[in-house]
Amino acid sequence: LSPLFFGADCINFRKAGLRDLFTLYRYRNRVLCFDNALALTRGNPLGLTALLSHLNPRNGIITGIAHTSGSEPPVLGQIKCVEGQRNAHLTFLLPSNAHESTALAALLDGLAQQAGFWGALGLLAEVEENAPVFENLRLAGYTVYGWQRIYKMPFRGSYDHAQPPLWRFAKESDEISIRQLYQALVPPL
Repeated sequence: LSPLFFGADCINFRKAGLRDLFTLYRYRNRVLCFDNALALTRGNPLGLTALLSHLNPRNGIITGIAHTSGSEPPVLGQIKCVEGQRNAHLTFLLPSNAHESTALAALLDGLAQQAGFWGALGLLAEVEENAPVFENLRLAGYTVYGWQRIYKMPFRGSYDHAQPPLWRFAKESDEISIRQLYQALVPPL
């Protein structure tokens, strides 16, 4: 057996539970968010209502915790796997200095195993190349899949409730057009 799994400095991975709510709450302002859509539309993924809903694995969301038997603080992470999609998404890591922890590799491995158990073929994380955790993800087997840019467009004007909205949710008949737009904007690797 590897020395990671026994001895004075062994690393343990487990699914987070109610006993970890205090740890999640303590690190709520030191989160590394890897889901830009979530961060830009809903803010911090560790809001009070999000804490409780993320502990139920039937939601397609699992929070894991890895810790050493030494004095190092635990490292927490979360994945989201939507039923029917090919890939799961790494949502966040805690604390923000998780890249310094020796337990990070065990956490990523445990979360990847859970994603595979749910049927995901891959585990995606939206990480900036200059982020300190980027190299740790590369060492754990992650590879660059693509690059993205996020633009914030200021709203000019007022919303008229009498007019129908210009935006709507995508329908099944929109799938071909959406794929064509995606292929035109995203360069193949």
